[in-house]
Amino acid sequence: MSVRPGPMRRELLLARIQESLEPTFIELVDESYKHSAGPDAGTHWRCVVVSAAFDGKRLLQRHRLVYGALGDAMNTFVHAFSPKTLTPTEYSASGQAVQHDTPDCMGGAKAH
Repeated sequence: MSVRPGPMRRELLLARIQESLEPTFIELVDESYKHSAGPDAGTHWRCVVVSAAFDGKRLLQRHRLVYGALGDAMNTFVHAFSPKTLTPTEYSASGQAVQHDTPDCMGGAKAH
């Protein structure tokens, strides 16, 4: 049985985001199971990041900060990364309940 790379890749991505953005909350989910890569492939990610680094920043600026934190992972093993970014104030106002859904795969080997 081969070891899937997803858990190791998750730890790397978490470390990079934590080091760069010092989040007060982070949720990182490997959604590779929704795609042809299969479970724990570590290629498709959904992420919620709450950080004071986002204060005063527009959505695109926030996403650029997250992608910048990921560094070369975006050019190597990350095929898709969907961030949801909030400031601590926005997170508190949401009641600390954040909905961030991503669609199922519609391409590749699963296309009809």
